[in-house]
Amino acid sequence: MHYTYNSPLSVAFIASPVKPDGWTGWGINLNGIGMAGAQVILALKSSKGAPEVKTYNIISYGGIREERLSFDVWDLSAETNATSGEFTIYASVKLPEKIESFNHIWQVGAAVNNGKPVKHEFAAENKDAKATLELTTAQKTGKTATTTTPAGGNSTGNGTTSSSNTTATGGWRQ
Repeated sequence: MHYTYNSPLSVAFIASPVKPDGWTGWGINLNGIGMAGAQVILALKSSKGAPEVKTYNIISYGGIREERLSFDVWDLSAETNATSGEFTIYASVKLPEKIESFNHIWQVGAAVNNGKPVKHEFAAENKDAKATLELTTAQKTGKTATTTTPAGGNSTGNGTTSSSNTTATGGWRQ
């Protein structure tokens, strides 16, 4: 994940779906640490094969609803890399005022059925696809960059991500 935070949070999340006709998602959970309760931005291929972005509320581990998110999101778009199959999700997100950190999640899935994402696997890397993003550190230093590895892909960011699989890297991915 690449991001800058100056209010709003500007995000570019990059990951490969499990299979070419799969999906990639990134989200924020302001009320918990896992998938349940998260607000998600998801990229998948439309029926015409072009990438599209949808927003979902993960109401439980058994159900999601396509709906408007509880926070403002704009400049939503997605693109695919024809060579690697990676999706890139772009978004600007208005976070609550004075927020210092938030929990974010990411996931990749193997299939889409009738325009809806099919459940992802529940392997260890899927269950661990979550971290805390510390915005105050990113604002103070402006230099820290970290990488978190989503299930089935990889991502990079500018800021601090707390996770068991975090390593330092640098800059925006081109």
